[in-house]
Amino acid sequence: SIRGMPHTVQPRIGRGGSEVTGMPMSSTGRDFTLAVSAATWSRLHGHLVGSEAERMAFGYCSASSNRDKVRLQLHEVELPVDQEYAEQHSTRVVLSAKDTIPYLIRAKGAAAFLDAHSHPFPWAPHPSITDDEAAARQYDSLQGPAPGAALARIITSADGRVWAGVQIGPESPEPIRQIHVLGRTGMDVILPVNATPVDSNAFPEMDRRTVACLGEVGLAKTRGLAVGLIGLGGVGSMVARLLAGVVGELILIDPDHLEPHNAPRVWYAGARSRGFKVSAAKRALLRAFPHLTVRSCVGSFPSQSANRLLAGVDFLFVCPDHNAVRFSASRFAAANLLPLIEVGCGGRLAHGELSAFGYHVRLQVPGGPCLPCNGLDVSKLEDPSTTEAKKRYGYIEDGDVVTGELAPLTTRAAAHAVDIF
Repeated sequence: SIRGMPHTVQPRIGRGGSEVTGMPMSSTGRDFTLAVSAATWSRLHGHLVGSEAERMAFGYCSASSNRDKVRLQLHEVELPVDQEYAEQHSTRVVLSAKDTIPYLIRAKGAAAFLDAHSHPFPWAPHPSITDDEAAARQYDSLQGPAPGAALARIITSADGRVWAGVQIGPESPEPIRQIHVLGRTGMDVILPVNATPVDSNAFPEMDRRTVACLGEVGLAKTRGLAVGLIGLGGVGSMVARLLAGVVGELILIDPDHLEPHNAPRVWYAGARSRGFKVSAAKRALLRAFPHLTVRSCVGSFPSQSANRLLAGVDFLFVCPDHNAVRFSASRFAAANLLPLIEVGCGGRLAHGELSAFGYHVRLQVPGGPCLPCNGLDVSKLEDPSTTEAKKRYGYIEDGDVVTGELAPLTTRAAAHAVDIF
């Protein structure tokens, strides 16, 4: 495995005479993002930029995809020590075959194998001719232990900038649009130098006050996110409305129909509204935000159709009425390195009078506590349809639980959740 800068340390020049700092978009048009926990990224990035000589690193990714959007999830990295290199200096690094093969064999079962290395110079990184030739050979070798796996590639510069792409054949790599570094302090969105730039003048008048708060770069980052939302009731509907102006895509999941009692709490519903909640919400959101992408699933979570639709999201909101759904969402988010915000509202009666009325908002991020660790009751999990059937037939009663909320409470809960987002 050989990596290196061109022998001359000047920017590489393309045939047209312009500086080449990244690869053009492939004709396939796939949209790649890379998700990684803050702890793993800190190890990887610190290893690569922590030396004046070139270094390598390897990693193992799972993947989720929906339509043309592919999200790679980097779960583990391996960092060769400097003594493993057969040759190492500022413009060339060589790892012997006997040391390379074990890293490659471990890719068995992975959706993508990460090859990362450093270019310890203070300008925008880009692949050298040697890099591209080695990547083509490495991709072919990868198909032995991991048939069909992609080769993810990262190059860092001395000042911390990143080039990132995905090799899925002998052709040029496709750019990774964003790298999402997920930790307890939030999501850091890294824009690789070869990603397609966002036009800073693309924001319409509608965004003027939002840009004043988030800045053009901040709004561009949130607009690049796809957010999944499970549950479109009083809380979930308001979460969708508050997110619609700042994200690029919403994925709505809910199996329920609209009923008259929804009207006082669900902003898109009226007393005569009927039909599926997700369908009504989608129509209302697209009327208000024509450029927003909204996709929906009339179905429960987890289910094959819902899971497939949520495969490409970058963030997950969970606003259902049942703890089994919350627990399943917690597992789904952990497996897919997704930040998750879960919201619930309710109250209790004491001697026939309202004694408590409130809401909770729980945050789950990669590397942090899961929902059960944060207080989710998992002692009586069962399928939501089973719970409803028991209630209908009188096997269980709500007792002192208040089965309702008021719009000020659900709106406050939704605002709190979106504020954390």
